[in-house]
Amino acid sequence: MAEPYESALQETAFVQFLPPPSRDSVARRWESAPKNLPVKRSFAAGGFLLLYLAAYIGVGYAGVTLVEQAWSAIFR
Repeated sequence: MAEPYESALQETAFVQFLPPPSRDSVARRWESAPKNLPVKRSFAAGGFLLLYLAAYIGVGYAGVTLVEQAWSAIFR
């Protein structure tokens, strides 16, 4: 079982699909996040988070209610 198994596939069959490596150096400029965000943006982000959370909980509740109704209809 520990003996190597010879394959009909050649190693070069897989290498040809890889793109050639880039010879150009890529300069990346890292920008830090702004230190002082405006209060308006913070409230907008908080409102979006609350809206998303309410939708997530609402869809979950509707799903559980649907499963409950189906379960009651099947086993009555």
